[in-house]
Amino acid sequence: MAIWVRKGRERLDLFSDKKRGVVLDLPAGFGQESAHLRELGFKTVLADLFPRPAKNRSLTWVRADAMATFPFG
Repeated sequence: MAIWVRKGRERLDLFSDKKRGVVLDLPAGFGQESAHLRELGFKTVLADLFPRPAKNRSLTWVRADAMATFPFG
């Protein structure tokens, strides 16, 4: 599983070769990208202005506005 983005007609794999660690998914939407990242071995924190209720209790959601100071210390 990989997370792909398009650059013109080319697809780029952004995370498969990266060192595993914590990724902030902002805006998280419904968390699909975080699910893929977790399959790759990353830990994720999902942040969104309107966080969705976690169906999966292992997901960490925070309310965050990308235009404001993040709620992390």
